[in-house]
Amino acid sequence: MSFDKSSAEGDLPPPGLVRSSVFPLCRTSSFCMLLLMSEPNYTQRQRQLRNIVVMALADGSIGGREVALLADRCVELGLGQAELQAALEFGLGDDAALELPPDESTREEMLADLIEMMAADGVLAETEKRLFALAAAHMNIVGERLQEIITSVVEKQSGHGRKDAST
Repeated sequence: MSFDKSSAEGDLPPPGLVRSSVFPLCRTSSFCMLLLMSEPNYTQRQRQLRNIVVMALADGSIGGREVALLADRCVELGLGQAELQAALEFGLGDDAALELPPDESTREEMLADLIEMMAADGVLAETEKRLFALAAAHMNIVGERLQEIITSVVEKQSGHGRKDAST
């Protein structure tokens, strides 16, 4: 079962348009805009969950495996139902965008979370790949270091990592 963002959101910008506070409505055929936000009322863990939700919705829908991964990650982050609901509402909103963390270890953890979410439904959508690539490049995590992060997540998932949400 899949949740279609457009059915919950109403009128969305046409495909290829991304809303951001820097560029209010930008046409993006090969790029997604990233929004650097600093809302003091959100903890780092809440921001991390919002980033995962943004990736989950990047392809326009969210399936059962993605929902299960979000719920598991929410518990791991020590957050509750209210924070998950707020993150989902943010992800469905017009201002949904990734918030890039300031420190390197948090940035690498964010990229690992994004990789897991991209792979959760078994399909790597072009919009997800572009969003991930832009986030990594903007945080200057490229080349060998980026490959190490990707390899680490793949090994974790294929070995003893998170259990398969379909079981």
